[in-house]
Amino acid sequence: MRVFQQKYSEFKKEVAARLGPILYSINVTEFQKRSLPHAHLAISLKYVPTQPHEIDQFLSAELPRDPGPLRDAIARHMIHQHNPEKDYHRCSWPKKPCQYGFPKDLKAESSFDERGNQISGPYSETH
Repeated sequence: MRVFQQKYSEFKKEVAARLGPILYSINVTEFQKRSLPHAHLAISLKYVPTQPHEIDQFLSAELPRDPGPLRDAIARHMIHQHNPEKDYHRCSWPKKPCQYGFPKDLKAESSFDERGNQISGPYSETH
């Protein structure tokens, strides 16, 4: 438990160093089978990034460059796909256009809707 607490403390310090001052944090430490701890953490930042270039400093996504089982698993489980061999898709495709707007174009920077909600972030297949 002592090692976990030390690592968790270092993690919180690194979050503050990278994201700026933290107003407050709520954390719960739980123990899994065989007493392996894990933590749930929610933080509120003093300076919340609102501009695309600020957010893109911290968030991005990309597929692994090398083909293999990891890239295949990510493509299969984490990317919305339309399989022409299936009759049913939760997004209504192919009977109607995909209700989630997929496939989406690759973007170099985050973008927002008129209410300020992030609608897409930077992701790439080749970066």
